[in-house]
Amino acid sequence: KAASTFFATPPEATIDEALEDFLQSEKLNTAKWIENLLYLARCYISKGNKIEAKKHLQTASKIKPTDDADRECLKEVEKLLNSI
Repeated sequence: KAASTFFATPPEATIDEALEDFLQSEKLNTAKWIENLLYLARCYISKGNKIEAKKHLQTASKIKPTDDADRECLKEVEKLLNSI
C-alpha cells in the first residue's frame, strides 16, 4: 500500500533479481557493508540456501558497527544466525 502512494504500479522484483543486485553491490564495494550482507543472507534464506546465508551472516557479525543503523542490522544478523 505504501508503494502505491509513490508509484502507479508498485515495483516488482524477484528474489533472484534482488540477490544479483546485492551480489553486484558486494563485488563493487571493497569495504564490507553490514546491511548488504544481511540482505544477501535474507535472499539465500528465502531460497533455502542456509549455508550461503550463514556465510554472509558470519561475515557481517565480525564487522564493527559505525552507526545506529549498523547496530540494528547486527541485531537481526545475530537473530538469524541463532535461528539457522
